Amino acid sequence: MHSPRQRFGLPGLAFCLFALLGCGGHGQAGQRDAAGLDDASSEGDAATDGPADDASHQDADVSAPWQCPTWGTRTTVGSIANLDILEASGLAASKKNSGIYWTHNDSGDTERFFALGADGSNRGTFVVSTSQQNDWEDIAVGPGPAVGETYVYLA
Repeated sequence: MHSPRQRFGLPGLAFCLFALLGCGGHGQAGQRDAAGLDDASSEGDAATDGPADDASHQDADVSAPWQCPTWGTRTTVGSIANLDILEASGLAASKKNSGIYWTHNDSGDTERFFALGADGSNRGTFVVSTSQQNDWEDIAVGPGPAVGETYVYLA
């Protein structure tokens, strides 16, 4: 029997990330928004100075639930191989090494972060010796003090 980490792997982690970000902002073209306006309409959402009983104003039909778009069938590209990654919290793509992803565990772990291959393979564990943090919330990749170099940031 597979553990939850092996069952969902990187695609599962990516799905969770997208789920946290929401289903998206705009519906499909031609759908109507909550005010009854077509998405492609040039009318803004700002109020007008018309009278409150203006017949052109109608309440929106909110009985139909909003639906997330369909994305197709999930494909498993690998499983997280590093058994020390118990509660991945944050994921950042390396800008220097294509196909490498950085992650870390949520609270309770030591001051370390991990490199994963795009297939979930273990690419290394990195210890941060100057930190006294054991509850990092996010990880990112960006520029740093050395021109042309990218850095991994933990917060």
